[in-house]
Amino acid sequence: MKRNTARLHFAGILSFIFFCKTAAQIQYRTRSDIALSAEIGGISPFLSANFEFVPYKAKNSFGVIRAGVGFKSNSTSQAVSVPFSLTYNFLLNKKKDCDAAPQKVFKERFLETGLGLSYVSSLGQRPVLYLAPIVGLRKQFIKWGKSDVFFYKIHLTPIYAEQHFRFGAGLSLGHSL
Repeated sequence: MKRNTARLHFAGILSFIFFCKTAAQIQYRTRSDIALSAEIGGISPFLSANFEFVPYKAKNSFGVIRAGVGFKSNSTSQAVSVPFSLTYNFLLNKKKDCDAAPQKVFKERFLETGLGLSYVSSLGQRPVLYLAPIVGLRKQFIKWGKSDVFFYKIHLTPIYAEQHFRFGAGLSLGHSL
């Protein structure tokens, strides 16, 4: 009888450990699915405001669908852009970094890869469609115990438009909702 009780206690302890580990993984995967960001450069060739949606999450990666609107105005021209991208983010942190004791602010680094396009319309000119592969670094700052995520992204976006390639780069700052 004592053996069975000991086995039940052992099984209960293992189940509790498994539940705690699984709950932590689920908490990671269920952070906010929506974010807002501001971007300079990138797939929109000027300043843009973007809405990000995360339709897929895994333990060490996630996918992002992003859409926005950009605007540029100077003394000679005005233009509006509508950027759209599909990206996938791969966690770069070492496993020991992720399993470390909780900090007040936790930092995650991701390799972001994907494809973007932007519809650009200038006054008095025909619209242009920009196509750009995206490769960059996304760094997230998470306040422990909260679902708030602040992030920045630095990425390279060689843009193809009107049968020409040109170098592109971007910087984004964002916050989850």
